[in-house]
Amino acid sequence: MAELDKLAIRGVRSFDPKSINIIQFFKPLTVIVGHNGSGKTTIVECLKYAATGDLPPNTKGGAFVYDPMLAGTDTVKAQIRLRFRNTHGVRMSCVRNLQVSKKRGGGLTMKTLEGVLGVDDAEAESAHATISTRCAELDQEMSLLLGVSPAIIESVLFCHQEESNWPLSEPAALKKRFDDIFEVTRYTKALDSLKALRKQRLQDARVDDAELRTLQQEKERADATQRTIHTLAATLAEKVAELDALDAHVAKKTAENKALYDAALEFRDVIGQAEALEERLALYAENRDALAASTTLLDASESALETQLGTLPAQLEEKREKLDEMYATLAAEKEERAAAAAEHERLLQQHGEQLAARRALERTLGAAREDLVATAARYGFDAEAQDTLDDVYTLCDAVQTQLAAHVRAADAEDARRDREAHERDTELEQAWQQQRSALRDLQAQYAQQTQTLDRLQERIAACDREMEGGAPVVHSDRLAALREKQAALTSERTESSADTRRAQLADEIHALERRRDALSKSAMASNQTVEQRALLAQNEQMLQKDTAALDELLGTLAPDAERLLEALPPAALAARAASAVAEHETTAAKAAAAASERQRVHDRLAASLEMHAAHVADAQQACTALEQAQTPDLDEELKTAREEVQILQDSLAVLEHAAEFFERILTQGREKHVCIGCNRGIPDAIMPAFEQHVQASMQRSTPARIDGLRTDLQAWTEQLAQLQAADEQRTELATRRAALAAAEEKQARTTRELAEAASAMHEAARSAADARAHLDALQSLATRAARARDLQDARDRLQATVDAARADLQVSGAVPSSADLRTELESLSEQLKAAASEHESLVRSRDAARDVLANVERELHALEIAHAEAQQHDAQREAARRRRLEHLSDRDEADKALQALDRAIDEAAAPIADARKALDAFRAERQAESVHAREAAQQRHHDAARLADVHQRLEAAAADAPRGASVKGALADAAARRDRHAGAAEHCERQVQSLDRDLRDAQATETRLRDNLRYRRVLADMAGVERQLRSLDLDEAHAKHAEFTAQYDAARREENELSGAAAHLRGELRGIEAEKARREHELADYADVHARYVKQLVHIKVAAMANHDLETYSGALHQAILQFHAIKMEEVNQTIDYLWKKTYQGTDIDTILVRSDTDGKVNASGLRSYQYRVCMVKDNVELEMRGRCSAGQKVLACILVRLALADSFGANCGFLALDEPTTNLDRENVEALAASLVDLIAERQHQRNFQLVVITHDEDFLSRLSHTGA
Repeated sequence: MAELDKLAIRGVRSFDPKSINIIQFFKPLTVIVGHNGSGKTTIVECLKYAATGDLPPNTKGGAFVYDPMLAGTDTVKAQIRLRFRNTHGVRMSCVRNLQVSKKRGGGLTMKTLEGVLGVDDAEAESAHATISTRCAELDQEMSLLLGVSPAIIESVLFCHQEESNWPLSEPAALKKRFDDIFEVTRYTKALDSLKALRKQRLQDARVDDAELRTLQQEKERADATQRTIHTLAATLAEKVAELDALDAHVAKKTAENKALYDAALEFRDVIGQAEALEERLALYAENRDALAASTTLLDASESALETQLGTLPAQLEEKREKLDEMYATLAAEKEERAAAAAEHERLLQQHGEQLAARRALERTLGAAREDLVATAARYGFDAEAQDTLDDVYTLCDAVQTQLAAHVRAADAEDARRDREAHERDTELEQAWQQQRSALRDLQAQYAQQTQTLDRLQERIAACDREMEGGAPVVHSDRLAALREKQAALTSERTESSADTRRAQLADEIHALERRRDALSKSAMASNQTVEQRALLAQNEQMLQKDTAALDELLGTLAPDAERLLEALPPAALAARAASAVAEHETTAAKAAAAASERQRVHDRLAASLEMHAAHVADAQQACTALEQAQTPDLDEELKTAREEVQILQDSLAVLEHAAEFFERILTQGREKHVCIGCNRGIPDAIMPAFEQHVQASMQRSTPARIDGLRTDLQAWTEQLAQLQAADEQRTELATRRAALAAAEEKQARTTRELAEAASAMHEAARSAADARAHLDALQSLATRAARARDLQDARDRLQATVDAARADLQVSGAVPSSADLRTELESLSEQLKAAASEHESLVRSRDAARDVLANVERELHALEIAHAEAQQHDAQREAARRRRLEHLSDRDEADKALQALDRAIDEAAAPIADARKALDAFRAERQAESVHAREAAQQRHHDAARLADVHQRLEAAAADAPRGASVKGALADAAARRDRHAGAAEHCERQVQSLDRDLRDAQATETRLRDNLRYRRVLADMAGVERQLRSLDLDEAHAKHAEFTAQYDAARREENELSGAAAHLRGELRGIEAEKARREHELADYADVHARYVKQLVHIKVAAMANHDLETYSGALHQAILQFHAIKMEEVNQTIDYLWKKTYQGTDIDTILVRSDTDGKVNASGLRSYQYRVCMVKDNVELEMRGRCSAGQKVLACILVRLALADSFGANCGFLALDEPTTNLDRENVEALAASLVDLIAERQHQRNFQLVVITHDEDFLSRLSHTGA
């Protein structure tokens, strides 16, 4: 059995998070004593949290954990460790962790960390020594290990002090508590599961019945299909024998026709050879005509042409080599010309730079001389003006050195003055701040003393108010009268006879409830019969629908059957329609094959025609394009284009370099005032005339003009290429015109053949469509006939089911109808309402009398309290008078101290003002001196920077000074070399153009010679073909071919007729085989249908018996739950009665008990819904205790109810915690409660795990408990 061992707490409530506090639990009694706020209740809260994981009430947001603000950290972690023994005696440890953190915007946030449950027993053998688990799973594990439900732990064993009065709470809250204790939810779920399972199994039973009917239908269909397969197999054997005989006749006729065909093959070979020679002759003629149209025929002999053609390749190769050599020479001359032009340009630029550098040096020396003399005069240095570069450079160094020394001395003096001023300023600032600090201290003391004086004045006023208040008035006569009235009302309530009538009404109500339960059972039996009748009605409705559907289907089926087959019953019609479908499938297949063959022929011819049309269109488009591209004066245009290209190339070569040269002259003249063409300087006065002259020269060689020449050259080059292409296209046009004529002839022939094929295709398609339409009609008829047959079978089975159900209802006999049962139940309900109303009226009368008595008792109690308060008021006035005298003495002393501080503050104000004035005057003077010194320093540094700039300019001028001799002679030599290479490049270009013309003429001659040789070979081949044609005897071959055709066509027709008969018979065989295969495939769908039918039948019977057993179990469980509730309630009430009579010392309540009323309510699971209330009994009269008892009676009643519940429901868990059980109890009841707990401990001495944990600060109660010896 479970018991507690130790509890360790850290960081919970007022327990420090940096240390661990351990509580040891003893047996049979553990008493925890301490003052208010010491953490006694926290121990119960920790026990409850460790066992259930539920936080105490009103602790959301982190109030359960030590506050991080008190700990001085942002996060506090709390831990609760409980060591206990489970129901098997194994010692275990449960650790729960919490964490509270500060939020950024204020407030706290708490989260639960991972919990640990482990075995802490060396003697135990466990597979898992420690389990780290989630909080929800840990809560379940703890409930199982302690052997009690979470509701018992929360409401009974470890009940919080704020919730300890729950037995007298509101009805809804009380009902929830008791429902959780009795675990009503678990039993309700069990009954709901059983009810849902029964409902589901009933639905499954209906589904199983439907499946059984379906299996029966499938079994009947499988039998019918098997019979059809046997019939088709016999028909198939007969057709196969007939086909074998016909195939033998066809084979014989085919052999005879083959012999006749072999005899005529030799004549067909002669005709085929003649046709092939004629096609070759036509091809040679086409090639001859094409060559004659595209080339110029020569009169020389063939051997001369071949000799001339043999010498041409060597000539062409020689011309190509000369052209390549000339191209290489031209490229070399162009490179030399470009190099000479670049050298000439470099020399021009160098000459201009020399002139500009000399003038720049003179200007730099003049400016530097002026700056140096002015700076030396400003600071009083010795300096004389110099003329040469070296002298000026030396003067600059000397002035710069003297100025640097002057700047360093001045900066050092300024720094010294700044340090002295800063030290003086710091000294004055410190003196002022010290005096201000002393004044602030005096002011703070003055403010503190003022607050002390105000507090004393407030306390004196409070004492005056307490002394002025009057004492409460006590009415002694009224107190005596109320005591007499209380005694009279108590006597009257004792002599009342209404209790007997209330007991009689209670018995009548119980009897009516038992009768209502019996009628409810009868109603359940009636509902079962109602279900059978409802099923019968449903089957009858389905039967009517099936009959109507069958009649409608047969009405639409009859006209089609008479039109396509004949009038037959549905079963016979289905078989006849299936046979007709198989016969017509062969016919439709033949028609479709013929239509497909015609379609293929038509498509092939259409594709051929489309290809010929595309060839004709391409040839026409090409000829049109070539004709449009031809011009009448092509030769003259070619000559003009070549001349224009040559002229533009020469002009562009001259102007390209002239533009760049004049651009460089203008740039150098503007930047350095030197003309690089004549090496002379350019004064500012003649600069506009110079720029105008150079720009006028540039107008003649501007980039726009050069670009215009390049554009013209590109245009003439493109035109020349187009004219050369047109010359080649003129030759191609003749060849394409001949090919166009041949393609048009082939297109016309294919068009005629396509028209004939289209007519044949349409005829075959019409025949195939007719055959397919007839087959579709037969297939639709067969499908509907099969559906009618299946529908008729289903209707017959449903009719048998309806007849059986009617017979079952006749045998079951008469059962009271639901309407009669409802009427009787309504009558009983009315009687119950009337009895309950009268009972409630009597209860209200009794409650009214109790209310009058309670009002008298409350008024009497108020007068007694007023008498006690009057006595207490006199004592409080005397205490207030003594406190007032003490406060007056303290106020006089505070006034004296305040006046002394006021004088000291006035004396300290004058020195502070003087020190501030001295500080401000010094800072103003220092500010003016700083401005003057900063301006002087800026001027010195500016002059030093300007001298450094002069020094840099002198260095740059010395570096850029002109060096070396003049380059005028080299400039003239470069110009002559450039002109010489330009002339050589022009001569090479003219030779390249001449060689290129010779090479193209030689290539044209080679093409003409090859075409003439090919033309003569074609003529020779045509002569040979004509000789072969003349050697063939075509007339005899045609005569014998006509004779063979007449005999072979008759024999072939006979063979085709026999083959058609055999194909028709094969089609019938394929139809029969297809139908047989379809039936076999259909039969495969019904595999094991007989076994499945028997299995389903057995399943339905077993399920029916299981459903009956399930209903019996559900009823037994329902009765067991009711009996368990009644037994437990009786046991709890017996324990409460025993404890109350032993503990309560008053005489106004004989005993208390817990009542559970049903009020006739039944929940969805069939269980009664109980309403609980705690009643007090006096003279066999029960009154609801809530709202009618004193605070002490309430506390005592709730403690005893918890003790009784712990005794009944905590058999596996022997511990119980009582937090401040003596609250609101008078001394007699405290002593009685202690005696009861002593007796309880004595009675439980034999129970090994009994542990009572009592938390109290009542020393008398503690002394009473010490008599137990525990």
